[in-house]
Amino acid sequence: LEDKFRMQDRLASIGELAASIAHEIRNPLAAISGAIQLLEKDESASPEDKKLQNIVHREIERLNALISDFLNYARPPSPNLTKTNLQELCNDVVFMLEKDERFLNNNIETAFDTKATFAHVDKEQMQQVLWNLLMNALEASQGQEKVKLTLETNGTEKSSILIKVFDSGPGVSKDIRERIFEPFVTDKVNGTGLGLAMAHRAVLAHRGSIEILDNQPSGSIFVISLPLSA
Repeated sequence: LEDKFRMQDRLASIGELAASIAHEIRNPLAAISGAIQLLEKDESASPEDKKLQNIVHREIERLNALISDFLNYARPPSPNLTKTNLQELCNDVVFMLEKDERFLNNNIETAFDTKATFAHVDKEQMQQVLWNLLMNALEASQGQEKVKLTLETNGTEKSSILIKVFDSGPGVSKDIRERIFEPFVTDKVNGTGLGLAMAHRAVLAHRGSIEILDNQPSGSIFVISLPLSA
């Protein structure tokens, strides 16, 4: 518990700093974008110049997307809690991912309670959390093994809900695992390390918890615990 409280304090400080830096970066990016748009009006520009202009545009969009994610992490909106069928929410995310061209050869196995499970959650935020976790699981498994998503009630009075995402990838190294939910901590070559950080903030805002466990014989399990009533 002490470790969790220390982590929350540290992440709050990082979030405040992040918001300030992100705003400062966005201003010069807007100026660069405006300058490129003026240069594009020059019809005498060579094909090479146009190619360079397209590269600048692409990189500006990439930086803007990164800043938007950073700001969403730093200052996430308060969850708009509504009574939601969690089985339907999970199935919607699975359906969208299985239609994604990157994962057409992958299969997501689901195991839910037969009885519908309702909880008060922010539907959009929880969809984003599951999207991030399942996408990471699919990328880690590299299409060789199934990814699994389970949903079950927990506790003697079934007062909480457990959502688990299983992958069969190489697992997470010990040095990264301890900071896995901090921004910019990732073992992906092209990853930003913001997906899990944003998922962590969203789950905490729902008065829940998220942790990572080992999957046997290989891989990881991300476990989300949510109260039935927030």
